[in-house]
Amino acid sequence: MSKGSARVVGLTGVGHAASHAWELVFPAVAVPLARDFGLSFEEAVALAWPLYLLFGLGAPVAGWASDRFGPRVVLLACLLGGGLSGLAISVASTKLTLAASLAALGFSASLYHPSGLALLSVWFERRMGRAFAINGIAGNIGIAGTPLVAGLVASLWGWRAAYLAFCVPALVVGFVFLLLPFERREREEVVEAPKVSTAPSQDWRPLIGMAVAVTVGGLVYRLHTLVMPALIAERIPMLGAWTRSLGLDRLEHADNLAATALVSAAYAMGIFGQWWGGKLADRYRLVSAYFAFHLAALPLLLGAAYFAGWPLLVCLFLYIFFGIGMQPIENSLVAWLSPARWRGRAYAGKFVLGFGVGSIGTYVIGWVAPYGGLGAALFVAVALEVVLLAAVVYVSRRTADAP
Repeated sequence: MSKGSARVVGLTGVGHAASHAWELVFPAVAVPLARDFGLSFEEAVALAWPLYLLFGLGAPVAGWASDRFGPRVVLLACLLGGGLSGLAISVASTKLTLAASLAALGFSASLYHPSGLALLSVWFERRMGRAFAINGIAGNIGIAGTPLVAGLVASLWGWRAAYLAFCVPALVVGFVFLLLPFERREREEVVEAPKVSTAPSQDWRPLIGMAVAVTVGGLVYRLHTLVMPALIAERIPMLGAWTRSLGLDRLEHADNLAATALVSAAYAMGIFGQWWGGKLADRYRLVSAYFAFHLAALPLLLGAAYFAGWPLLVCLFLYIFFGIGMQPIENSLVAWLSPARWRGRAYAGKFVLGFGVGSIGTYVIGWVAPYGGLGAALFVAVALEVVLLAAVVYVSRRTADAP
């Protein structure tokens, strides 16, 4: 890998890990933060609403700016803006300044996905699967590691230190990449390769079908991420014995801590899945590989909705392998279906649909859980996966010449 390519992978990898870390720090520190401000837990969560709102709604701005000014500029704005927002959060003394700083952090995080994926798709135009896999692994490290690291830092030095721990390094990296030269894409990165990123001419129907798949996939993602910790705690009674054997039972909410640790371990499986997905994206027809990953995930999600105990864990771990591992394939497919000059806006649309519309999953759980328990939310996810597979079949039929 050339020096320029390594810098692109490094910059986008840090941005991906940081953007997901920033969205997950708040849940890990919400309880001590609420106590510090004299708020109830619900009131504290309400203060974070602008963070999650802008994390989704900021994507169109990022996509437009990426296409207009270049993705590197937007990526640097993401890291520098997030770092400064974290500093502001760490010194916030009123509810207003805290909410405003959280909103700034959410907007900064929203800048990553359209710009980072656009940069990767253009730089590694004809063999982007491996690049997307590395980038996905970086984001997955942020997802898997943030809850435990943030909780540990908050327990030792306070919730403000947790934001410093995740935002100051991003600020430093942003300044470093601001000073580093950024060459144009080297020609050796686009030599003969199996795929050409050229969208189907004059036919937007495949992209519309892909939009349906991405939207439904976002709902499935939000459902399983919200349900997993509580479902593990509810259906694995041996967690209590496990925490006692490790001497953790003296800690408050020890069972929840153990469940969270298992969730982090499950998401670590996504690292291996994304690496494999990236390799397949460069070797096989994208639509077929995408369909295969979701088809493999379907029975595992059904098992997670039904089983308890260790079978539940096995299903969840394997489901994450396929359910998260498909992301390099999905990102490559979106790139192939969209013109290069609109790549940033295409990824912006993807993440508005995935993160924005997907947030409806929070309400779906409230609707179905009182009647069928937490598992009912996963049964809904199974039904949504069937819809997603149908959408992929539609895309496949409309793109017979797809790579």
